Amino acid sequence: MSTIKNVIFDLGGVLYDINYKNTIEAFRDLGILDPEQLYSQKNQTKLFDEFETGKMDEKTFLQLLKKEFPGKVSEEELLKAWNAMLMGMPEHRIDFLLEIAEDYNVYLLSNTNSIHMRQIEDELSKSDLDDLKSYFDQAFLSFEIGRRKPDVSTFQWVIDELGIDPEETIFIDDSAQHVNGAKHAGLNVYHHTDGDIVEVFDEVIEWI
Repeated sequence: MSTIKNVIFDLGGVLYDINYKNTIEAFRDLGILDPEQLYSQKNQTKLFDEFETGKMDEKTFLQLLKKEFPGKVSEEELLKAWNAMLMGMPEHRIDFLLEIAEDYNVYLLSNTNSIHMRQIEDELSKSDLDDLKSYFDQAFLSFEIGRRKPDVSTFQWVIDELGIDPEETIFIDDSAQHVNGAKHAGLNVYHHTDGDIVEVFDEVIEWI
């Protein structure tokens, strides 16, 4: 019988649908010949790291990002390209979060930024849904906490902040490097790569 009491979810690629290729192709359309060297699911430059950890404000981020493009690019075009990866959060996954909250402590740990979060919150609001954080016992967003995955220290900080036992906790993420970081911090892990997390969640918990 599973001893899991706490579930820490990643956001994009697990609960919220995301397609990194959309932003990569949008960057390419705006003139960058090899956008994967600038940004991808597995790698990104220091510019994105600093924005995701709140060390850089939106204005500075957009100004520096604009310099990566060979031609003239407007702020509106940059925002559209940067948000192109955001595909939406199906309402059945919100129902799922509310359902499992009856049996588990449910947390969020996401590498994200203020621009993406504003877009996500706007989408939820238009669907008459509550703000994202309300669906979790606690939410840790990289640009707010000044830390990001896959650093082992980030996972350890979250564990300490919550006062939870890693052996009673599972971390679910779609990126291998993040799963590895969590594993080194002593957490149970699940690398979610296919299908809908709602459909496999019970099986994952039983497997731990």
